[in-house]
Amino acid sequence: MAFKSDNPNIPYRLILVFSLLAACIGLAGYAYYNNQKEHVIEEKRNELSAIADLKVAQISEWREARIADGNAIYDNRLISQSIRQSFEKPHDLSVGNDVVAWLNSLREHYRYKPVLLFDAKGDLRRAIPNDLHVVESHVRPMIEEAIRSRKVIVSDFHREGDTGHIHLSVISPVLTASESGTDTVGVILLEIDPNQFIFPFIQSWPTPSPSAETLLVRREGGEVVYLNELRHKKNTALIFRIPVAREAVPAAMAVLGRVGIVEGIDYRGIPVIAATRPVPNSPWFLVAKIDKEELYAPIRKRSWYVSAVVLTSIIAAGLSVVLWWRQQRIIYYRRLYETEKQSIEELRQSETALRKTLTELERSNSELEQFAYIASHDLQEPLRMVSSYVQLIEREYGGKLGGEADEYIGFAVEGATRMQKMINDLLAYSRIETRGRPFEPTDCEEVLRTAIANLKVAIEESGALVSHDPLPTIKADGSQLVQLLQNLVGNSIKFRGNEPPRIHLAAVRRDGDWLFSVSDNGIGIDSRFRERIFLVFQRLHTRRKYPGTGIGLSICKRVVVRHGGEIWVESEPGKGSIFYFTIPDAREPEIMKEAMA
Repeated sequence: MAFKSDNPNIPYRLILVFSLLAACIGLAGYAYYNNQKEHVIEEKRNELSAIADLKVAQISEWREARIADGNAIYDNRLISQSIRQSFEKPHDLSVGNDVVAWLNSLREHYRYKPVLLFDAKGDLRRAIPNDLHVVESHVRPMIEEAIRSRKVIVSDFHREGDTGHIHLSVISPVLTASESGTDTVGVILLEIDPNQFIFPFIQSWPTPSPSAETLLVRREGGEVVYLNELRHKKNTALIFRIPVAREAVPAAMAVLGRVGIVEGIDYRGIPVIAATRPVPNSPWFLVAKIDKEELYAPIRKRSWYVSAVVLTSIIAAGLSVVLWWRQQRIIYYRRLYETEKQSIEELRQSETALRKTLTELERSNSELEQFAYIASHDLQEPLRMVSSYVQLIEREYGGKLGGEADEYIGFAVEGATRMQKMINDLLAYSRIETRGRPFEPTDCEEVLRTAIANLKVAIEESGALVSHDPLPTIKADGSQLVQLLQNLVGNSIKFRGNEPPRIHLAAVRRDGDWLFSVSDNGIGIDSRFRERIFLVFQRLHTRRKYPGTGIGLSICKRVVVRHGGEIWVESEPGKGSIFYFTIPDAREPEIMKEAMA
């Protein structure tokens, strides 16, 4: 794309382009956030429904399996004959032992708590284990009903009077053939401990969650009874109750016939979203719920991410527009210079025009530098505002909004600080050419001492040892040379291994250049990335592991190139790195003249 303007110093169209880009980025971020919000809510609703359906199916299958166990006893005429004989001949130990062995097998195979055998009068005749003698009063009517109806009966959850243990019972009549048809010999009671399977299954949740919970409830008159242990209230199974009239509670909605996804207040008074289902062929209802706070946490987190991405994208768009405009200015003056140069060669009459062009170029560079400073300052102002307000929120509300909110605020402060450093580093990178000092004799050992002094804190904290061979005096920009060595030594300290950093600097003459080397015992660099590390903003590690903007080595390369040299690295992962760079020896022309003389 190209813009033409009679006055290229006033980029009105670029300002318009940036405004349009910023508006489009903001609208795209808002649309994306809304889409993600709806997606997260729908995903959680589907997850709750799936979990509720799965648990209802499993509970129903488990209950049907217990009824099937009772039916297996009901239909087992072979064992019923043995039971009848043991009742008729109580002193026949062989028959009695066979019955006891069968009852033991039944208990161990199906993992029932106790197995009780009653006769047709409802009297207890056998108990496995044999130390059990107390029969709860609520069991008597069910035994009588099983004898009368000759059907398998499954009781509801109930507590034992003395121990307070919760259990269910499967009561199966024992039938045997007789001359008159079929007689009821007795009743077998299988007692189920729900803590072995059903309660752990109800309380489990397929994914990590700080608030998710599954409830099994039933209705007793005007009350809702919570059958299993609650996650947020202990020792409440079959004890904790709420009125059915509290229709805002999902458990009350469930017993009143509401099926599906509902929103309400749970027994703690906390807003929740829940899936309610009846358990088929039982008096039970299942509620799978999760706190709204947890549901909306990913949405808030994504809103922070989207805001950060939008802000970063707008800043990046602004920087791109500025850099593009600067490049266009350079191209403009370069073409102007080439045109004037061609005119000089062809007409030999453009010396005055050439001086004018060079003057204009110097003025343009000055304007560009001033514009870059203003642009960086203006771009940092929104970041400072964001950082200041987020820090204000952190001071006013830190610890009040929850751990996740504190973490998100920290992310925002860190992002604004990182963007400010990126802008400063980018400005420093652009000023290497425009703000460089004239080359003059520079003592490299004095330069190294300055760089080490600047890195004093990092050296002391890491236990680094920096050594060097005798270093030469060269013709260079001393401040930029300090920046170069400081970045290289600093990188060796940052990317260190398990051992304290050991860094050594050396310099030798080679083919008219001074070849400098900075070696270390750090983590090293894979050969695939040796060229990439010198590009702007290129990183090989996460910011959490190694902080920084990824522009340090780019600045090093630009400083070396300004001095007419080259820079490269030789390294292997885990074996440290050696950074090499060359600086032309300014004495070389004088040596050549003396040799020719």
